Amino acid sequence: HSKHNDTKGAELLAGAAESPQLSAAEKTEAARWAGMMYMTGQPPDYEKAIQMTKLVLKAQPDNTEALNNLACMLVDSVKPARPAEALQYSQRAYDLMRKSGATQPLIQDTQGWVLLNNGKIDDATLLLRQVVDNNPFLDAYYHLAEAYLRKNQPLAAKQQLTLASQLLENMRKNKQSFDQTLPAKIQSATEQAQQMLKMQA
Repeated sequence: HSKHNDTKGAELLAGAAESPQLSAAEKTEAARWAGMMYMTGQPPDYEKAIQMTKLVLKAQPDNTEALNNLACMLVDSVKPARPAEALQYSQRAYDLMRKSGATQPLIQDTQGWVLLNNGKIDDATLLLRQVVDNNPFLDAYYHLAEAYLRKNQPLAAKQQLTLASQLLENMRKNKQSFDQTLPAKIQSATEQAQQMLKMQA
């Protein structure tokens, strides 16, 4: 399963997603797979992944997984980040989740993180706090820590980062997969929190 094959497969599927020979449902399915492959490829092609995910949403505007993936890519993966655009998608996913009455921590976390990146610090902190209190996971600890740093609360941030580091260690021990960019981000946020604590001392 070489890197070359990934790109080739994604391109074949991307072609199928626009093919007049296929039914609408087949095209949407092809776009969904192409988007996933572009997103997880080595190296990933986020612009193409975004394009494919938008095709999926054209056919399925209420697809919360696609909405969530799109918001994540727009806020975390593309350079420069596009937080205002991300908010359109994360907000829609969040509203659909609320309407369904179910709790989806991934969608709550994305909405909190996107709000934070749009400068809505209090709303973000509230939402991320809910995730960490009820369904904590690695990204949520890190996102909440970043919210506390922006609120100039380094001690609260450090608590979340300690929890994140402990969880990360357990995940490594148990060979669980996690976002490979997170360890460096957690490390850097921890250094920032320590720096702020020194200055407050």
